[in-house]
Amino acid sequence: MDIKPIRIEEYGRLKKYFSGRRFRLSAYSLASIVAWSNSISETYYTEESNRLIISCRCRKRPQDNYLLLPIGSGRAETPQEIAELARRAGCRTYSFVPEDYINLYGRERISDLFSVELQPHFSEYLYETSALAALKGNRFREKRNWINRFSRDYIGRGRVAVEDVSPGSAGECIDFLEEWCSRFPCTPEENESLYCEKQAALVSLKNLDELELRAIQIRIDGRIRAFGVASYLSDEVGVLSFEKALVEIRGLYQFLDRECARRLFPDHPLINKESDMGLPGLAKSKKSYHPVGMVNSYSLTLK
Repeated sequence: MDIKPIRIEEYGRLKKYFSGRRFRLSAYSLASIVAWSNSISETYYTEESNRLIISCRCRKRPQDNYLLLPIGSGRAETPQEIAELARRAGCRTYSFVPEDYINLYGRERISDLFSVELQPHFSEYLYETSALAALKGNRFREKRNWINRFSRDYIGRGRVAVEDVSPGSAGECIDFLEEWCSRFPCTPEENESLYCEKQAALVSLKNLDELELRAIQIRIDGRIRAFGVASYLSDEVGVLSFEKALVEIRGLYQFLDRECARRLFPDHPLINKESDMGLPGLAKSKKSYHPVGMVNSYSLTLK
């Protein structure tokens, strides 16, 4: 199988495979596939039979290598077909297999060929855009209170500007990301997951136009203090890929979240806010916004 590393320059040519996408996991966003290829886990691809085959290789831990389900064939390939593909690719595991695929063919049929395991750390939260943009009702009272506090301390005093991020201003967002990461373990030695997220955010900010991403930034007293970046899975589902703000500014995260819903997803009824990575604090925060559902992720490993 002729595979090669995926590069930003390939985006325009490969996006044809993603028209009519079925899967609601963010791993099936081409922008994410490109942005998350890094020195820890590099992404490869090949084109075969009018479909795109994606594989990810972990340099330090080859046992963690995995495939995504084939993209662009116009149908969900059978368990027998993906088993044969895995054998030819020399990779025993599929990761980020959506629950929709499990339900389509049935766990019993799939289990004849694969060990099926839920990936709870990679299951993703799905929200109604209109709910996050309006924050109405008692369930969002605390969010509104934080935003009101932020408005009193900053917006009401003319200290805040919300702007689209352009290629010309992305450098300031990158500087802010470096500042944000100075407060957290963002090196590969300290925290691989946070390091990989930082690298993906850097690639995204540096290539907004090339990857067809949209982003907003929030300035306070002229300095960027928060930003959000969105990609799009389908006409229905958008992905809030990155969301960073200074935690010490009270209400800023809540304000950023509402502005992202309003400004980045006006035509997408659902927002995927990705997984909680098994972090209790992050899980609590995501649940506090009352998701309408979870997009569960599974791994399939050849028996």
